[in-house]
Amino acid sequence: ALKTYLETDKTSYSADDVLKLRIVVAREDTFLGYGSYFDLQGWDEETGEWVSAFAGSAAFFDDYSVSTGTSTDSIRLSDYPVKDYPKYRIEKEVHVDTITVVAYSNEFTIE
Repeated sequence: ALKTYLETDKTSYSADDVLKLRIVVAREDTFLGYGSYFDLQGWDEETGEWVSAFAGSAAFFDDYSVSTGTSTDSIRLSDYPVKDYPKYRIEKEVHVDTITVVAYSNEFTIE
């Protein structure tokens, strides 16, 4: 479960792009569950910390997905206005077999 991570399809996006996100697990027979909620985080250079990058409140559907092995999701960035940061990442809670983990994506930019 601790080897679960998120992977974006690119490292640079425009604000109108659709970000394709893979939820990667260690074994293909792993039970995977996740909701629609995620946090888009930005790197705050002043504090040296990852912070929520949403410019306003973000609405999420009450959807829950279940699969076995690696799974994919997509995020239309224009649906989520963001504050300006030099780099971003996605944080998402994922249920892997019977364990809940917080998974993070690689870093990316939004132009």
